[in-house]
Amino acid sequence: MNFKEATNQLLATVKLEELCDRLGIETKRSGSSVKAICQFHKDTKPSMELYDDNPEKSAFHCFSCGAHGDIFALVKEVKGMDFREAHTWLCGEYNIT
Repeated sequence: MNFKEATNQLLATVKLEELCDRLGIETKRSGSSVKAICQFHKDTKPSMELYDDNPEKSAFHCFSCGAHGDIFALVKEVKGMDFREAHTWLCGEYNIT
């Protein structure tokens, strides 16, 4: 599988709620919505909404600081990686070769 195919497969299959669990980020479910402590600012209560209902890719948005992005942005922030390192880490975590 080439880099672009792996990227598309990651975007289509990785759900942010499960990714947060792998990254050690606690999530809180309230009805159909899922929130987490934002990793982009000093957050004291869950303000980052996780959107896993888009079949093309998951996304997040923080209603406190305005941070938003996809699975790669979250891994880059939490792990201190660049895009390629985050891609490699995700491929390893989700057995995509």
